[in-house]
Amino acid sequence: MARRRARRTTKKERYFVLRQGGKDTEHVFKGSQPRRAALKAATRGYKEIQLRERGTQKVHVFRGNRSKVKAPADRPSWLPSTVWKPSVKKVRVEHLKPKKVVKKKVKRRAVKRRKAAPKRKTAKRKTATRRKTTRRKTATRRKTATRRRRR
Repeated sequence: MARRRARRTTKKERYFVLRQGGKDTEHVFKGSQPRRAALKAATRGYKEIQLRERGTQKVHVFRGNRSKVKAPADRPSWLPSTVWKPSVKKVRVEHLKPKKVVKKKVKRRAVKRRKAAPKRKTAKRKTATRRKTTRRKTATRRKTATRRRRR
């Protein structure tokens, strides 16, 4: 019997939005941990890194930098000889206050409502009779068609 391979459980990827000046930017970094996303941001050259996790009010604050390092000896041919190596240090975790949704009151003008016209029952009767007559016509057409075939 063949051996079964054990499945590797992967952690769920999370999305972190980069904040600058107290506002979210359009830069989004993906990682299983906030540190992984901070390393990606540091690789791009950000020094003061504030990452807000999507769906929560947490802001992870990091201080990061990058330095040029020689690439490993077993590097692929497309990788340059020097690469950026990021390093980050976590400073703190901040919690944002949830925004209160304020509903604006809309002033409505008083509008006179007209009474609805009384419904006519005759209109329904007419449509019902039309349906019956069309049914009769189709039934008679079928009968005559079958009679003609028999002849």
